[in-house]
Amino acid sequence: MRNILVIEGEENVRENILELLSAEGYSPYGAKNGEEGINLAREVHPDLIICDILVPKLDGYKVRSILIKEPSTARIPFIFLTAKTERDNMRKGMDLGADDYITKPFTRRELLQSIQVRIEKQGMLERLAREKMASLQVNASLGLPHELLTPLSIILGYSELMVEPGYQMNQEQILRIAIDINQAAQRMLRLIQNHLLFNELGLAISDPDKISTIRSSRVVSSWITISEISSVIARRMNRERDLKINLVDASLKISEAYLQNIIEEILENAFKFSLPGSPIELSGILISQKSSYLLRVVDYGQEMSQEQIQYILGYSDSGRSFTEL
Repeated sequence: MRNILVIEGEENVRENILELLSAEGYSPYGAKNGEEGINLAREVHPDLIICDILVPKLDGYKVRSILIKEPSTARIPFIFLTAKTERDNMRKGMDLGADDYITKPFTRRELLQSIQVRIEKQGMLERLAREKMASLQVNASLGLPHELLTPLSIILGYSELMVEPGYQMNQEQILRIAIDINQAAQRMLRLIQNHLLFNELGLAISDPDKISTIRSSRVVSSWITISEISSVIARRMNRERDLKINLVDASLKISEAYLQNIIEEILENAFKFSLPGSPIELSGILISQKSSYLLRVVDYGQEMSQEQIQYILGYSDSGRSFTEL
């Protein structure tokens, strides 16, 4: 049963819509003003929101601008309901990402048709997302054994050399081999951990409780956390002088473990595929209009081919170009 939130200041209009939705098999929720509507949206996570523009306390535009900035409510289909018919008001609603615009008075058929179209469209997008995730999981599972072969061959090769009868090594050679084996083992561990994390995130898509837990995580200071993680990685790679950090501080809605995983992956690749002495530029800026944080790593190593990019994305349909993604 689909949940629909109706934010409408006129009680008789709100109750008529709620009654109509109940009769059609929906599970409706009503809010008499914008503040109440925002709180209900955060609590219920409805499948669709119908909101009057002239709703009390916070108008419909303000309600939409607040909800679209929050990850848990940003993708909920949103229909504006109003008696206003001027073109500039309609344009403002669409600029805020509204999915439809219904003017009063409206017929039962108009309202139900708009709701059905938006819910079906959202369902299609959700199916496509699940199919894409399933495809990525298959590609990741197929690619993992091949990725493990490289560090495994290093471990096997050196260990076989060390146990070969009569083979002599000095202390320096033993230390060098031990370092290489350890690095290969660390690489295998990271590959396995990333694979488990990928599967965990894939399962979380269909689990509202897990999604809620993930979304409630927070890094208080992006500058402190990212700088500390980055410095450790640069030191481990013997590239401390090459790392240039320019970060805007912000509070991020992400767990520290996930953020660390992201930083480790992109920075280690930047160090790995660039020459010692060449700069690695790490920057972070806050994009206020999108309530997002843009993290960028620039290195001056070898460029990736189109095929490599598509492989990483788990995207292998040669009939489409990368720019269409």
